[in-house]
Amino acid sequence: MTEPTRWDIVVRLTHWTIAFLFLANFFVVEEGSDIHEWAGYALLVALGIRLLWG
Repeated sequence: MTEPTRWDIVVRLTHWTIAFLFLANFFVVEEGSDIHEWAGYALLVALGIRLLWG
């Protein structure tokens, strides 16, 4: 029997970072605010790291 796949820490951190920032930006943060923009930039950075890593 084979072991189930375990994701490394970079994949897990970027996944949950992207999920948290997306949900916060969509449901909590006011559209057009500085926080909204910075959360979007942070999300893009996390996505870029994940794409380069994978």
